[in-house]
Amino acid sequence: MRILRKSKRNPKILWLVAAVILTASVRMYSRYDPALSLPATASEPQFKVQQPSSTNVTTQKEILAKKQGGEELKSEAKKPPGPTKKKTIWSHARGDRSGAFIQDMLMCHAYAYHKGYIYGGACGRNTNLQFKPKHQELIDSIGLTNVLKFGCPPGKNTELQYRGDYINNDTGIFTEDYIANLQELIDYPTKPEKRRISVHMRRGDITPCRPRTRGYPRYLPNQHFLRLIDRYNPNNDSEVFVYSESESFENFDAFRERGYNVVLDGSIGDVWKGILVSDVVIPSRSSFSLVPSIMTKGKVVF
Repeated sequence: MRILRKSKRNPKILWLVAAVILTASVRMYSRYDPALSLPATASEPQFKVQQPSSTNVTTQKEILAKKQGGEELKSEAKKPPGPTKKKTIWSHARGDRSGAFIQDMLMCHAYAYHKGYIYGGACGRNTNLQFKPKHQELIDSIGLTNVLKFGCPPGKNTELQYRGDYINNDTGIFTEDYIANLQELIDYPTKPEKRRISVHMRRGDITPCRPRTRGYPRYLPNQHFLRLIDRYNPNNDSEVFVYSESESFENFDAFRERGYNVVLDGSIGDVWKGILVSDVVIPSRSSFSLVPSIMTKGKVVF
Protein backbone atom coordinates (compact mmCIF):
# COMPACT_ATOMS: atom_id res chain seq x y z
CA MET A 1 0.00 0.00 0.00
CA ARG A 2 2.89 2.35 0.80
CA ILE A 3 4.39 1.60 -2.62
CA LEU A 4 1.10 2.41 -4.33
CA ARG A 5 0.81 5.68 -2.41
CA LYS A 6 4.38 6.61 -3.45
CA SER A 7 3.62 5.59 -7.05
CA LYS A 8 1.01 8.28 -7.27
CA ARG A 9 3.71 10.80 -6.51
CA ASN A 10 6.32 9.09 -8.72
CA PRO A 11 5.10 7.43 -12.01
CA LYS A 12 8.39 5.57 -12.40
CA ILE A 13 7.59 3.47 -9.35
CA LEU A 14 4.18 2.56 -10.87
CA TRP A 15 5.79 1.37 -14.10
CA LEU A 16 8.31 -0.67 -12.12
CA VAL A 17 5.55 -2.42 -10.14
CA ALA A 18 3.64 -3.21 -13.34
CA ALA A 19 6.76 -4.66 -14.93
CA VAL A 20 7.38 -6.92 -11.93
CA ILE A 21 3.79 -8.20 -11.93
CA LEU A 22 3.85 -8.85 -15.70
CA THR A 23 7.14 -10.76 -15.52
CA ALA A 24 5.85 -12.97 -12.70
CA SER A 25 2.64 -13.71 -14.61
CA VAL A 26 4.47 -14.67 -17.81
CA ARG A 27 6.76 -17.05 -15.93
CA MET A 28 3.81 -18.65 -14.18
CA TYR A 29 1.89 -19.32 -17.42
CA SER A 30 5.00 -20.44 -19.27
CA ARG A 31 4.85 -23.66 -17.32
CA TYR A 32 1.66 -24.55 -19.30
CA ASP A 33 2.46 -22.86 -22.60
CA PRO A 34 6.09 -23.06 -23.72
CA ALA A 35 5.43 -20.33 -26.26
CA LEU A 36 5.28 -17.82 -23.38
CA SER A 37 8.54 -19.01 -21.74
CA LEU A 38 11.09 -16.32 -20.94
CA PRO A 39 14.79 -16.86 -21.50
CA ALA A 40 16.39 -18.67 -18.59
CA THR A 41 18.80 -16.77 -16.42
CA ALA A 42 22.07 -18.10 -15.15
CA SER A 43 20.56 -18.92 -11.76
CA GLU A 44 17.26 -20.25 -13.10
CA PRO A 45 17.30 -23.22 -15.53
CA GLN A 46 14.90 -23.40 -18.43
CA PHE A 47 11.96 -25.82 -17.86
CA LYS A 48 10.87 -27.98 -20.82
CA VAL A 49 7.13 -28.49 -20.95
CA GLN A 50 6.12 -31.88 -22.43
CA GLN A 51 3.09 -31.71 -24.69
CA PRO A 52 0.26 -34.19 -24.02
CA SER A 53 0.15 -37.18 -26.42
CA SER A 54 -1.58 -40.49 -26.73
CA THR A 55 1.55 -42.22 -25.39
CA ASN A 56 2.17 -40.23 -22.23
CA VAL A 57 -1.36 -39.40 -21.07
CA THR A 58 -2.69 -41.72 -18.36
CA THR A 59 -6.46 -41.86 -18.31
CA GLN A 60 -8.70 -42.71 -15.41
CA LYS A 61 -9.65 -45.96 -17.14
CA GLU A 62 -5.98 -47.05 -17.30
CA ILE A 63 -5.45 -46.24 -13.66
CA LEU A 64 -8.55 -48.19 -12.72
CA ALA A 65 -7.47 -51.13 -14.86
CA LYS A 66 -4.07 -51.24 -13.15
CA LYS A 67 -5.67 -51.14 -9.74
CA GLN A 68 -8.02 -53.99 -10.58
CA GLY A 69 -5.32 -56.39 -11.71
CA GLY A 70 -3.03 -54.66 -14.10
CA GLU A 71 -4.96 -55.67 -17.21
CA GLU A 72 -4.18 -53.78 -20.35
CA LEU A 73 -6.84 -51.38 -21.43
CA LYS A 74 -8.16 -52.37 -24.82
CA SER A 75 -9.09 -49.69 -27.29
CA GLU A 76 -12.78 -49.11 -27.51
CA ALA A 77 -13.61 -49.80 -31.13
CA LYS A 78 -17.03 -48.90 -32.41
CA LYS A 79 -19.44 -51.77 -32.06
CA PRO A 80 -20.61 -53.12 -35.42
CA PRO A 81 -24.29 -52.55 -36.14
CA GLY A 82 -26.60 -55.37 -35.12
CA PRO A 83 -28.11 -57.75 -37.69
CA THR A 84 -30.84 -56.23 -39.78
CA LYS A 85 -34.18 -57.86 -39.25
CA LYS A 86 -35.34 -59.57 -42.42
CA LYS A 87 -38.65 -58.68 -43.97
CA THR A 88 -41.40 -61.31 -43.70
CA ILE A 89 -43.97 -61.78 -46.46
CA TRP A 90 -47.19 -63.77 -46.65
CA SER A 91 -49.04 -65.18 -49.65
CA HIS A 92 -52.78 -65.19 -50.21
CA ALA A 93 -54.23 -68.65 -49.58
CA ARG A 94 -55.93 -69.90 -52.71
CA GLY A 95 -59.05 -72.05 -52.75
CA ASP A 96 -57.51 -74.67 -55.05
CA ARG A 97 -56.78 -78.32 -54.52
CA SER A 98 -53.57 -79.30 -52.79
CA GLY A 99 -51.24 -79.37 -55.80
CA ALA A 100 -52.00 -75.83 -57.00
CA PHE A 101 -52.26 -74.54 -53.44
CA ILE A 102 -48.82 -75.77 -52.38
CA GLN A 103 -47.27 -74.76 -55.70
CA ASP A 104 -48.42 -71.20 -55.01
CA MET A 105 -46.88 -71.37 -51.54
CA LEU A 106 -43.61 -72.62 -53.01
CA MET A 107 -43.53 -69.84 -55.59
CA CYS A 108 -43.90 -67.20 -52.88
CA HIS A 109 -41.29 -69.04 -50.81
CA ALA A 110 -38.94 -68.98 -53.80
CA TYR A 111 -39.62 -65.24 -54.27
CA ALA A 112 -38.71 -64.65 -50.61
CA TYR A 113 -35.53 -66.72 -51.09
CA HIS A 114 -34.39 -64.64 -54.06
CA LYS A 115 -35.18 -61.35 -52.28
CA GLY A 116 -33.60 -62.33 -48.98
CA TYR A 117 -36.97 -62.26 -47.18
CA ILE A 118 -38.65 -64.73 -44.84
CA TYR A 119 -41.78 -66.53 -45.99
CA GLY A 120 -44.41 -66.29 -43.25
CA GLY A 121 -47.00 -68.61 -44.78
CA ALA A 122 -50.35 -68.65 -46.59
CA CYS A 123 -53.01 -66.36 -45.18
CA GLY A 124 -56.70 -66.82 -45.93
CA ARG A 125 -60.21 -67.33 -44.62
CA ASN A 126 -61.95 -70.65 -44.13
CA THR A 127 -63.32 -70.59 -47.69
CA ASN A 128 -59.76 -70.53 -48.99
CA LEU A 129 -58.63 -73.25 -46.62
CA GLN A 130 -61.40 -75.78 -47.27
CA PHE A 131 -58.79 -78.39 -48.23
CA LYS A 132 -56.35 -77.48 -45.45
CA PRO A 133 -56.19 -81.01 -43.93
CA LYS A 134 -55.06 -82.42 -47.29
CA HIS A 135 -52.60 -79.54 -47.75
CA GLN A 136 -51.16 -80.20 -44.31
CA GLU A 137 -50.89 -83.94 -44.97
CA LEU A 138 -48.77 -83.34 -48.04
CA ILE A 139 -46.59 -80.70 -46.39
CA ASP A 140 -46.00 -82.95 -43.39
CA SER A 141 -45.20 -85.93 -45.61
CA ILE A 142 -42.12 -84.19 -47.01
CA GLY A 143 -41.00 -82.58 -43.76
CA LEU A 144 -41.72 -78.95 -44.70
CA THR A 145 -44.08 -78.28 -41.79
CA ASN A 146 -41.90 -75.43 -40.48
CA VAL A 147 -41.25 -74.03 -43.96
CA LEU A 148 -44.69 -73.91 -45.59
CA LYS A 149 -46.95 -72.61 -42.84
CA PHE A 150 -50.50 -71.37 -42.54
CA GLY A 151 -50.92 -67.98 -40.93
CA CYS A 152 -51.40 -64.25 -41.34
CA PRO A 153 -49.30 -61.23 -40.40
CA PRO A 154 -50.08 -59.69 -37.00
CA GLY A 155 -52.54 -56.83 -36.79
CA LYS A 156 -55.91 -56.10 -38.31
CA ASN A 157 -54.62 -54.47 -41.49
CA THR A 158 -52.94 -57.47 -43.09
CA GLU A 159 -50.85 -56.72 -46.15
CA LEU A 160 -50.08 -59.73 -48.31
CA GLN A 161 -47.49 -60.07 -51.03
CA TYR A 162 -48.85 -59.13 -54.43
CA ARG A 163 -49.21 -62.41 -56.29
CA GLY A 164 -48.08 -60.96 -59.59
CA ASP A 165 -44.62 -60.41 -58.11
CA TYR A 166 -43.89 -64.09 -57.61
CA ILE A 167 -45.79 -65.68 -60.50
CA ASN A 168 -44.43 -63.28 -63.11
CA ASN A 169 -41.87 -65.84 -64.34
CA ASP A 170 -44.14 -68.81 -63.65
CA THR A 171 -42.11 -71.91 -62.74
CA GLY A 172 -38.95 -70.10 -63.87
CA ILE A 173 -38.74 -68.84 -60.30
CA PHE A 174 -37.67 -72.36 -59.32
CA THR A 175 -34.02 -71.80 -60.19
CA GLU A 176 -31.31 -74.40 -59.65
CA ASP A 177 -29.94 -72.66 -56.57
CA TYR A 178 -33.41 -72.39 -55.05
CA ILE A 179 -34.16 -76.07 -55.71
CA ALA A 180 -30.82 -77.02 -54.13
CA ASN A 181 -31.71 -74.95 -51.07
CA LEU A 182 -35.20 -76.46 -50.92
CA GLN A 183 -33.87 -80.01 -51.13
CA GLU A 184 -31.76 -79.38 -48.04
CA LEU A 185 -34.96 -78.62 -46.10
CA ILE A 186 -36.86 -81.74 -47.19
CA ASP A 187 -37.04 -84.86 -45.05
CA TYR A 188 -36.59 -87.55 -47.69
CA PRO A 189 -37.95 -91.04 -47.05
CA THR A 190 -35.61 -94.03 -47.19
CA LYS A 191 -34.75 -94.81 -50.79
CA PRO A 192 -35.58 -98.38 -51.92
CA GLU A 193 -32.73 -100.62 -53.04
CA LYS A 194 -34.33 -101.48 -56.38
CA ARG A 195 -34.52 -98.90 -59.14
CA ARG A 196 -37.96 -97.29 -59.16
CA ILE A 197 -40.06 -95.45 -61.72
CA SER A 198 -43.04 -93.44 -60.48
CA VAL A 199 -45.86 -92.36 -62.78
CA HIS A 200 -48.56 -89.89 -61.84
CA MET A 201 -51.62 -89.88 -64.10
CA ARG A 202 -54.00 -86.98 -63.51
CA ARG A 203 -57.52 -88.20 -64.18
CA GLY A 204 -60.81 -87.54 -62.36
CA ASP A 205 -62.33 -84.42 -63.92
CA ILE A 206 -59.58 -84.30 -66.55
CA THR A 207 -60.83 -85.92 -69.78
CA PRO A 208 -60.01 -85.63 -73.50
CA CYS A 209 -63.05 -83.36 -73.84
CA ARG A 210 -61.67 -80.76 -71.47
CA PRO A 211 -60.58 -77.50 -73.15
CA ARG A 212 -56.88 -76.97 -73.65
CA THR A 213 -54.84 -75.03 -71.11
CA ARG A 214 -52.32 -72.60 -72.61
CA GLY A 215 -52.67 -74.43 -75.89
CA TYR A 216 -52.00 -77.89 -74.47
CA PRO A 217 -54.44 -80.67 -73.60
CA ARG A 218 -54.29 -81.58 -69.93
CA TYR A 219 -55.38 -85.14 -70.52
CA LEU A 220 -52.53 -87.48 -71.40
CA PRO A 221 -53.58 -90.94 -72.70
CA ASN A 222 -52.31 -94.24 -71.37
CA GLN A 223 -50.13 -94.74 -74.42
CA HIS A 224 -48.12 -91.62 -73.56
CA PHE A 225 -47.10 -93.07 -70.20
CA LEU A 226 -46.51 -96.59 -71.53
CA ARG A 227 -44.16 -95.25 -74.16
CA LEU A 228 -42.09 -93.30 -71.61
CA ILE A 229 -41.93 -96.28 -69.26
CA ASP A 230 -40.56 -98.43 -72.07
CA ARG A 231 -37.95 -95.80 -72.88
CA TYR A 232 -36.60 -95.60 -69.32
CA ASN A 233 -37.12 -99.25 -68.43
CA PRO A 234 -35.73 -101.06 -71.48
CA ASN A 235 -34.65 -104.15 -69.55
CA ASN A 236 -37.82 -104.28 -67.49
CA ASP A 237 -35.73 -104.42 -64.31
CA SER A 238 -37.31 -101.48 -62.44
CA GLU A 239 -40.21 -101.30 -60.04
CA VAL A 240 -42.97 -99.25 -61.66
CA PHE A 241 -45.60 -97.48 -59.55
CA VAL A 242 -48.60 -95.88 -61.24
CA TYR A 243 -50.50 -93.35 -59.08
CA SER A 244 -53.92 -92.20 -60.24
CA GLU A 245 -57.66 -92.04 -59.48
CA SER A 246 -60.30 -94.70 -59.97
CA GLU A 247 -62.42 -92.17 -61.88
CA SER A 248 -60.75 -92.25 -65.27
CA PHE A 249 -61.65 -91.96 -68.94
CA GLU A 250 -59.38 -94.98 -69.62
CA ASN A 251 -58.89 -98.01 -67.36
CA PHE A 252 -55.53 -99.23 -66.12
CA ASP A 253 -55.58 -102.81 -67.35
CA ALA A 254 -52.61 -102.25 -69.67
CA PHE A 255 -50.43 -101.34 -66.67
CA ARG A 256 -51.63 -104.22 -64.52
CA GLU A 257 -50.94 -106.72 -67.33
CA ARG A 258 -47.31 -105.65 -67.28
CA GLY A 259 -47.08 -106.29 -63.57
CA TYR A 260 -46.86 -102.64 -62.57
CA ASN A 261 -48.03 -101.48 -59.14
CA VAL A 262 -51.23 -99.50 -59.78
CA VAL A 263 -52.25 -97.35 -56.78
CA LEU A 264 -55.66 -95.69 -57.13
CA ASP A 265 -57.13 -93.19 -54.66
CA GLY A 266 -54.23 -93.81 -52.30
CA SER A 267 -52.89 -91.56 -49.59
CA ILE A 268 -51.71 -88.35 -51.21
CA GLY A 269 -48.83 -88.20 -48.76
CA ASP A 270 -47.67 -91.66 -49.82
CA VAL A 271 -47.84 -90.61 -53.47
CA TRP A 272 -45.46 -87.72 -52.85
CA LYS A 273 -43.14 -89.88 -50.78
CA GLY A 274 -43.04 -92.44 -53.59
CA ILE A 275 -42.15 -89.76 -56.13
CA LEU A 276 -39.41 -88.30 -53.93
CA VAL A 277 -37.49 -91.60 -53.72
CA SER A 278 -37.86 -92.53 -57.39
CA ASP A 279 -35.02 -92.70 -59.89
CA VAL A 280 -37.33 -91.69 -62.74
CA VAL A 281 -40.49 -89.60 -62.42
CA ILE A 282 -43.09 -89.35 -65.18
CA PRO A 283 -45.57 -86.61 -64.16
CA SER A 284 -48.82 -85.39 -65.62
CA ARG A 285 -49.70 -81.84 -66.58
CA SER A 286 -50.75 -81.25 -63.02
CA SER A 287 -49.52 -79.20 -60.08
CA PHE A 288 -49.94 -82.25 -57.88
CA SER A 289 -47.16 -84.06 -59.71
CA LEU A 290 -45.19 -80.92 -60.58
CA VAL A 291 -44.47 -80.03 -56.94
CA PRO A 292 -42.79 -83.34 -55.94
CA SER A 293 -41.09 -83.41 -59.35
CA ILE A 294 -39.31 -80.20 -58.35
CA MET A 295 -38.21 -81.73 -55.05
CA THR A 296 -37.12 -85.16 -56.25
CA LYS A 297 -33.46 -85.91 -56.89
CA GLY A 298 -34.36 -88.38 -59.62
CA LYS A 299 -34.73 -87.80 -63.34
CA VAL A 300 -37.99 -86.13 -64.41
CA VAL A 301 -39.29 -86.77 -67.92
CA PHE A 302 -42.36 -85.32 -69.62
